[in-house]
Amino acid sequence: MRKIPFTIQIPKEQRDKALEEKLLEELPGILAWAVQGCLDWQHHKDLKEPQAVVTATQAYRTEMDSVARFLDDCCVIGPVDVAKVKAITLASAYRVWCKRTGEEELSNNALIATLERRGIRRNRGKANQYYWYGVGLASTDDERYG
Repeated sequence: MRKIPFTIQIPKEQRDKALEEKLLEELPGILAWAVQGCLDWQHHKDLKEPQAVVTATQAYRTEMDSVARFLDDCCVIGPVDVAKVKAITLASAYRVWCKRTGEEELSNNALIATLERRGIRRNRGKANQYYWYGVGLASTDDERYG
């Protein structure tokens, strides 16, 4: 669902107290405008979203993407043959980071899916343990995470 950014708030003293009545008077024109827009969409099928909506949606997604912030704060992204970390260690570091920052923690399955969507690979490695390839912890003190 796209959200339209409302970046301006009209001060109370400048608000039009008769706005509802004015809009009701214009209702036939508003409906005609909406119907015409629907017809245009049906005909062209390629109506573009306003750039303000695209920008606000991207900013909202970035703001709400706790995994991206975790990766930025605690991890290094690199070649899969260089950057790797035990899956259990990364999950533990993520939980510690969530507690420290007050972020809501994703379930393990949701965290796995989110990392995989970012192109980070998870495979079984030594001693039948899972590792993430293409990401490592920025801190060399992996022991504090498990």
